[in-house]
Amino acid sequence: LGYGSALADTYFHGYLEIVLPDEGTKCMKGIVERIKHYKLDQQLSDEAFPVHKLFLLVTSSGFSPPNLSDFKSNGRIEWRGGLTEEPVKDRNGVKGRIYKTAVYKVFSENKKRYVYVVMEGAPALRPLYESAKSNPDLRAFFAKIVETFVKHVQRKLNESAECRNKCEIIYCDESEDFILPDEIFKRINKYVETNPPNENKIQVFPTTNVSLMIPSLLEDNDNNPGIDLRQRNI
Repeated sequence: LGYGSALADTYFHGYLEIVLPDEGTKCMKGIVERIKHYKLDQQLSDEAFPVHKLFLLVTSSGFSPPNLSDFKSNGRIEWRGGLTEEPVKDRNGVKGRIYKTAVYKVFSENKKRYVYVVMEGAPALRPLYESAKSNPDLRAFFAKIVETFVKHVQRKLNESAECRNKCEIIYCDESEDFILPDEIFKRINKYVETNPPNENKIQVFPTTNVSLMIPSLLEDNDNNPGIDLRQRNI
């Protein structure tokens, strides 16, 4: 068992397996139900918050800032608080541990379009990032560890009926010219091209699809906060 695989197992069973599934109880609602509740509470349309899953940002360095608005966003990502009805568990000597999940508003390049997403960095990699600063042997294998982590987390997600299609991994090679909002919109546009809405009903997020979200088609203004996809040629 490699270091990357061990980190992935710990992260999956210690976090993703808690925040993603719906256990059907008041204090343990899944990510899908909590996103729906947030949309109702904030009066957001399906077009404004189209995909009900967690977007997991994994960076090549293992580091991601506390606020992803500060990470390669070009001023196009805003923190919008967190989902309500977060999971609560008694765990490791802590009574009522709360598992929080952040919501962000992501804008297109001209800032006329937007989408809301649930997104966070990979906390399991932060200790690895800190350790590698003073451990040259660890730095030498860092890239391979991160690669193994990503592959193993994805495999665990695919194998879990409760977690499958509820988390999307976005890998960022920080040596390249990577802009997070562009990557998000690129995946969304690809999703819309392959999953156009039918004439009578907008299919927001098929459970068999593991793409990301669906924004790119929203105008950000006071009079028209969201454009019905049925009115657009896609």
